[in-house]
Amino acid sequence: MKIQAKLLGFYGSTLVFVLVLFQGVTRYGDTKLVAAPNINGRYLSTEAMPGCSESTRVLLTILQSGVYLNGAVDVVENATAIETGRNELTPPLTGQLSAQQVSLQGETAALSRCQPLAQRVQVAGTVAADGDKTLGFTGTILSAGSAKPWTVKALRLVESRQKEEY
Repeated sequence: MKIQAKLLGFYGSTLVFVLVLFQGVTRYGDTKLVAAPNINGRYLSTEAMPGCSESTRVLLTILQSGVYLNGAVDVVENATAIETGRNELTPPLTGQLSAQQVSLQGETAALSRCQPLAQRVQVAGTVAADGDKTLGFTGTILSAGSAKPWTVKALRLVESRQKEEY
């Protein structure tokens, strides 16, 4: 009987230890581990880029996987161009999201319509909700053909097309 009491005590204390450990890990995960906010989407600038006509806008597309980002920039003329914008299999810009700070860079010829020699592009800024809960991008776009970065404000577009469900 004495051996069974020791064995029962051992298994009981092991079970209590595992439960306490599980509770501690769960509490830590709930308070400290928070997923990055969803910033996927297409953002349309509110003003024309320097060197472009007044009717053009810059379309910034951000694809997010956790804190890692892929993206593209394009110059569009009208609403139809926004809907049929280029869907590249591999967006040319890559970067990261850190505390709502977006950092993307890469090579693309999309801005060369407005700025000659604009091959290397760097996008930096923040994505945050405005007062009306609309996500917006505020930051800079620096291209290799430009002497100084362009300060850009862009609003997230609401997709009008239905996405395919898998």
